[in-house]
Order: sequence, then C-alpha cells, then structure tokens
Amino acid sequence: MIADIRSDRPSGVFRANGLRRLAPGNVSKMLKRSRAGRYLSRHRDHFPISRRRARVQPPVVESVKAWAEGQPAVECELIRPAETVSRKAPRTIESSVDGRFLEIAGAEYTIPQKYLARIPRARLIGKTGLVVLPDGAFASEVTFTRDHLVQQAPYSTPLPRKVCQKPGSYFSLFSLWAHRYNYYHWIHDAMLRLHLILPRLPQDIRFIVPPKLRSFQLESLGLLGISPDQLVSFSGRELWELETLYFAPPTTRSGSNSPAALKWFRETAWSALGLTPGTGTRRIYISRRRTQYRRIVNEPEVERFVRDFSFETHLFEDLSFHEQVTLMSQAEAVASSSGAALTNILFAPPGAKVLVMVEPVQISVFFWTMSEAAGHEYWYTLGETVPHPSSPPHDPDLLVPPEKIGRTLEAMFGRRT
Repeated sequence: MIADIRSDRPSGVFRANGLRRLAPGNVSKMLKRSRAGRYLSRHRDHFPISRRRARVQPPVVESVKAWAEGQPAVECELIRPAETVSRKAPRTIESSVDGRFLEIAGAEYTIPQKYLARIPRARLIGKTGLVVLPDGAFASEVTFTRDHLVQQAPYSTPLPRKVCQKPGSYFSLFSLWAHRYNYYHWIHDAMLRLHLILPRLPQDIRFIVPPKLRSFQLESLGLLGISPDQLVSFSGRELWELETLYFAPPTTRSGSNSPAALKWFRETAWSALGLTPGTGTRRIYISRRRTQYRRIVNEPEVERFVRDFSFETHLFEDLSFHEQVTLMSQAEAVASSSGAALTNILFAPPGAKVLVMVEPVQISVFFWTMSEAAGHEYWYTLGETVPHPSSPPHDPDLLVPPEKIGRTLEAMFGRRT
C-alpha cells in the first residue's frame, strides 16, 4: 500500500512508497549513529583522507633530539646512548627453528638512545596523541616510523583552528598502539617508556593518558607512584597546545625489548607490592578459552598433558593486575598460546621457562624477544590453524597435538612430576 505524503511532517523527513527519505543533515546524523558510522568514528585516524580536505604534508622529525640541537628554546638531556643486544634462537622440538623468528626480529637489535627533551608550546592531536613541534613538524617517534605517521589522518588534514591552551608541565603516554586498551602495548609501550625518565620529571608533572582508563592501567601507574590526580585525559578530538611538554621516545619498538627496562619495571612492581621472589616454584598455564581468537580448540586435552607436569590453569581475566604480578613472581614456568596475558612473563623471576603454542601462519615474536630480554628460556611448538567465524583472519584459533606438548614438556623438564 502506498503511504500518503503528508505536508505536516517535520522538515526533511517524509514517507513515500513505504520508504523513509532524509534530508542531508538527517543522513549525517543516522550515519554517525549506525554501527558502521561508530566504527569509522572510533578509527578515523586510520582511514585515507579525501583530496578535498588534504593539505600539503608537513615536515617529519624522526629524532626530536636531533631536531632540538637547532632549537635554542628546547632543552634536551641524553640519558643513555644506543646499545645493541643479541638474542638466542628459540628452542623447539620441531625439526628446525622457524626462520621467521630471526627474519622478523633479528638475532641482534639496537636499543635506541634514551633522552628527555623539554619542549615549550608543543601540540597534541588525534587519538594516537601525535606530537606537533612548535615549528609545525610532526615527531614520528610517537608512531615508531615515518610510514606509520603519514598514515594517520591528523597528519594529512588541516589542524583544527581552535587551539586549547594547557598551562603547566606534561608528559604524554600516547604512542601508536598504547592509546588503546591492549594490555601488551600499555605495559610495553607506555609503562616501559618511563624507564630512566620518572626521576627526571618535575614534581608538578601531569601525565596525558587515553580516556576512561581500565583498572590494570590505573594499577600499573600506581605501582610507579603515579596517582589519579596526576592524570589528564585526552580524547584526541581537540588540538592541545602545552605550555611545556617533556618528551621521551618509546624505549623500544613493539616486539623488541630493553633488558634494563624490563628489570626496572619488574623490580619496581615487586617492591611496590612487597614481594621478595627467589626462584620460582609454580608452573602456570594461562587459558584463553574466554577470548574470541587464538584459542586452543582442544584445550581439555592440552590441559591434561600440562597437568601431568604440575601446571595449574589460570584465567587472567579473573585476576586484578596486582594479582597477576604476584602470581607471576612465583612462576618457575609459564605456558599458553600467544596472547596479551603472556606480557606478564616480565614479572617472573629470571630463568623461568616459557612455552608458547604458536599458530603457524602468523608467527608472533613478541614473547620470544621479551623472554630473551628478561633472562627466560623460551620454547615454542607449532599448532594447526583452525579458522573460526568469530576470529579475525589474521588471528585464527589453533589445534595443538597433545603428543607434541608432551614431548616438548619432557624436553623442557626432563621427566614428568
């Protein structure tokens, strides 16, 4: 039945042939409220920019320290020079070590120099907290590389005309992935960034953080003596100009690690919680059964095997950050499929054995490099890819042959206990 067209309907909306027609303003509102619109809004910094809004690309500074040498108003202290660390190859019962470990991460890695710059009138923009220097150049160390920086929308679009002035001294904990709620990137990219920096910051410093921090983020900050009243939330929607920005680059790129930074954060956390670990005695199996990807589809079989070697199963979703640190401080060994909870191996006493069940298509090197830097013994075993409708294509589930787990554990511990 054809609906009547009524002239008394609100402006911009009427029905004809059962269809709702909308004026342009209403279309925009509906798009923002739709699921796709909300997704685009949350991730707008990662989508290409239309030519209409594009601008001439501003200069990129790949080292704020080098840039500061030509800026009389900027003070910069070199804290530690660059240094190179080496890694041992992973251990495995596979016929050979998968070559992608060394191809991706390398047998050696150069830890960048550590410095602290005091920059007047620096600006912050975007959800990743891009740093715009006083001369209009963008600092690429926030995004690790120039290539990552130029893909960010705020780099290619005109900056907002309105500038929010922020008096005082600030340190930003934003970087390419640390603006999200990912446990690994928060600990690795944001917390470890403060290594050698905290004692050099003024007492009235305020830390710029993402909005609506989760409990593990607040608890980890608290372990470093940073209280909630020192935090300033930044959504990225406004352009902030800071009276003074204290800037230090991330300690290392994601996927690489500084042994000194890991040791500092581990011992700081132990001290703050009153822990005095010696040699670990507990064997911890971390289950991912409640997650939506990288699950072990035959986990009951795997658990039976690891139980034979005295492993106890834990779901870290049930533990507070403090409880996770405390548990891992007692660990002799840790086993799991690759996932954020394995970040906690940095809190285990040096020398712990780490077994990661790896999906063969997407080899992750993160916990190999972290194990090496923390002084642990890293082992891996390859599972079989199991696609699942709820899993992203790059993060499928996996099936782990139980007999391979048994043989790997025997190689690690010698015999069943």
